[in-house]
This record gives sequence, structure tokens and C-alpha cells, in this order.
Amino acid sequence: MDSADIGRRIAQARNTKGLTQAQLAKTLGMDRATLAQLEAGEHRLSALDLVDLAQALDRGISWLLSIPSDDIAAHRAARRHNSDLEYHLELLEGNTAFVCRLGLLEAPRRPRRFARPIMPEAAEVLGHETRELAGLGDRPVGDIVATCEGLGLLVSSRELGDDADAASIFGSGIGVGLVNSSRPPANRRMAAAHLLMHHLVGDRYQPDCRIDADDRHAKRLDQAARAFLLPTKPLTDDWHLAADNVHLAALRLAAKYGVDPATLGRRLIETHIAPEPVAQQVAALRLYRSNVVEHGLEVPRDLEATTYPRSYARAVIRAYQAEEITLSRAVDLLSGSFSEDDFAPRSS
Repeated sequence: MDSADIGRRIAQARNTKGLTQAQLAKTLGMDRATLAQLEAGEHRLSALDLVDLAQALDRGISWLLSIPSDDIAAHRAARRHNSDLEYHLELLEGNTAFVCRLGLLEAPRRPRRFARPIMPEAAEVLGHETRELAGLGDRPVGDIVATCEGLGLLVSSRELGDDADAASIFGSGIGVGLVNSSRPPANRRMAAAHLLMHHLVGDRYQPDCRIDADDRHAKRLDQAARAFLLPTKPLTDDWHLAADNVHLAALRLAAKYGVDPATLGRRLIETHIAPEPVAQQVAALRLYRSNVVEHGLEVPRDLEATTYPRSYARAVIRAYQAEEITLSRAVDLLSGSFSEDDFAPRSS
């Protein structure tokens, strides 16, 4: 990696934070002209400058010194869009590849690649066959992170505020997804299911994934994700058993399948399980915490705060215990979920 590559990284991170060269230079205590030369690759970066830049830009030193994957670089060149979600996904991809290279994590493999669904019927098939691959039968999707891992996608989460819902990338034979945990629990599960559909149809890089996006491919994958989370036959049976009280039935089923009422309502419409006016009534509901307590509902809490797949976290811990990595590197690889105090001393 040369000075020009590092300069592009600095400029990208500065733009993501919404800073001008003058503002960043003032924070660093350097001339704007010097910063401009750094970004242009015309000025050599000292170790102290690198540390200061990483702190000011809220970026890891390893990220500043790394080259983005071809898919991410192509996306930036085409759309000139950067985000914290994209940054953390890229970092996660690199960290996962690093742990795999240590030989302590075997990247899960995608069991098969599906054709992109063009028609609604194909989206239904994709959702149904994904359930079959996961061995779910008629059961609701429980631990969605473990389910995704079994189908070749390692999904993590991090609080990213108003950024997009999720993003995923399939590089170096490893499928990695990141969900914005600032979203409500049901939205997070839907976002993970949506990423899984992208992964299974072979989309190499899916940035800025937003549920209910406008493009047709995203709409079809949304439907496939709903079919995966809300399978037609058991949902039909559950609905007809409880539909005498629409409000309570909707709340119970939303909790059981780990979706929000809006997603449930849309599924009732596209499967013709309920009349459209009733389904729209369901979609307008909101599942409050008081509903959960009052009716004794159990709501999945997947992907809260910063989480990593269990296999990845275990591999990092084993790498530390085996002295393959330092304690600070282990904390860095599990950033946001582990501190140094969370690691037991190495076995003698």
C-alpha cells in the first residue's frame, strides 16, 4: 500500500464524517495544505500523524493502512457514497478473513446458489427452499444468526444510528453481513433475512440495504425474506385458529415469528390468508412492551447492540489463548463487545 492509497483512505473517512480539510487540519494541529498533500499522496505520513488521524476520524489504524475489496472500491467509484455501515462492514470482512487465515475459523459455505427471483412466485420458492435448507420444517426461525451461519452467511450487528438497515459482502469465499442494531428487534431480523436472500442469489456486495426499498430486485428479496420468516402453511393454520380476535392474534403471531405487525400484515395480503382490509388493520398495529408483558409474549432479541457470530468470537478467543494474537488485537477483533477485562488469563 503506498501513500496515495492511504491518502484516499483519509479523504474517504473525512468525507464520511462531513469534515472539510480545514476543519480536520485544525483538529490535527496541521496546515490545511499539509493535509491536502497527505490526501493526494504527496506527503509522507509519520507514525504519530497516523495515530492522530485514526483518532480524529474514528477509524482504526489497520483500516487506514488497508486496501478496500474490489467490490467496495467499485461501488465507491460509481456512487461516491461512504457510510459508517460500509466502514464497519469492510473492517468486519477483513477481520473475518484474518481469523480464517489463522486456521481457527472455517468459513461457512453457501449450500447452493439460487437464481434471482424475477416474479413473486419465484420469491416464494426462494423463501420456502431456504427454510428447507435450514431444516426448519414448520417451526419459526429461532436464532437467526445461527440460521444464517448454517447457510453460509456470518451476520454481526452494531449500533449505527440513522444509517441503512444492513449490508453484506461475499469476498474471498466468505459471506459477511452487518445489521444496524439501532433498529427495532423485528426490523433487525427482517434485515438479516433480507441479507441472507442476497447471499443465496449470489449478490457479491449489497450496500445500504433498506427494507422496503424501491427497486424490483430488493422487493422480490423482501418477499422471499417474508416467506422465509412467515411460512404460508403454519401461518395460515395459526391465523385461522386465532383470527376471532384480530388484534390479539396479530400481536401473538408477530411475537411468535419475530416480525413486526407491518411485515405480518403484508404477508397476510400476499398469501391471501386474510382479506386485505383485515391485513391492513394488522399492518397498522404496533407491538408495545406493555402488550408483551400483558399477554405473556416472548419476543426474539436477536442482534442487540454489538454482536458477532459465536463461531467467530470463539475463534478470536482461541487465537488469543494460543498466543496467535495479542490481547489488544483480540479486543480489536471483538470491538464493542469485549474489553480486556473480559478475557481470562492465558493458560500456562
